[in-house]
Amino acid sequence: MKEIPRGTLQEQTFYEQVGGEQTFRRLVHRFYQGVAEDPLLRPMYPRRTWGRPRSDSHSS
Repeated sequence: MKEIPRGTLQEQTFYEQVGGEQTFRRLVHRFYQGVAEDPLLRPMYPRRTWGRPRSDSHSS
């Protein structure tokens, strides 16, 4: 096995390795594009539930 030099992927999280927030934003955007075009999935994801979480969603 090849040793990975310090300061590279070994010290990065998976999130950082795959491109961070920008990558996941693109992934989610593409997912919802597919949902909008899929007759089977579309009813499972009503448009009114799309978007940002409500501000009270993390409160106890």
